[in-house]
Amino acid sequence: MRGSRRLDDYIGSGGRPGERRRLPTTTRPGDECRGLGERLEGIEERLKAIEEALHSLEEAVKSLSGEVARLRRSQPQARHGGGGRSSGSPLRELLSQSRGLVMASEARQRLRMGLERLLEEADRLGAVTLEAGGDVAIMTREAYHRFLKTLEAAKTSDPEEAAEAMAEFKRVFTALRRSGEVYYDARRGHWVLLRKP
Repeated sequence: MRGSRRLDDYIGSGGRPGERRRLPTTTRPGDECRGLGERLEGIEERLKAIEEALHSLEEAVKSLSGEVARLRRSQPQARHGGGGRSSGSPLRELLSQSRGLVMASEARQRLRMGLERLLEEADRLGAVTLEAGGDVAIMTREAYHRFLKTLEAAKTSDPEEAAEAMAEFKRVFTALRRSGEVYYDARRGHWVLLRKP
């Protein structure tokens, strides 16, 4: 046989003749167990940390649940506390923040309410609504009376001067004037609201 070689001459040597295959050195069984034990201890520590975190979350959820329940118990009292009227009404709050006057276009944007729902809420609150040049002025009764007094007090026939005299009601006056809902009555010597609600 030409150059006879044995099979193990090829195994483990990548097929190169003459190189002997080296067997891997084995670790003792105790060494492998120790390595697994260390891994298990690491896993156990992580599980304990997860359990502690879950416990903390459970406590936080219980605390929040109690707070939510307390708020829900107190909320109906706020809704029905004002002689049948809603003191928790977003429109009422907006009116109180804006001295009793708000334009519907602004209120719709801030309260994210449709016009129909907004006007229903205004009606329910007893607010006065005035159509003003494509918008609606929503006023408390007190603000409406202040508006009428300020309107009568504006003695100038010049619309720009009158608008300045209207102070907090300038925007409403300007919108009403442009839509023809207020006019200067020369006989009376002051501005007049065409249609009173």
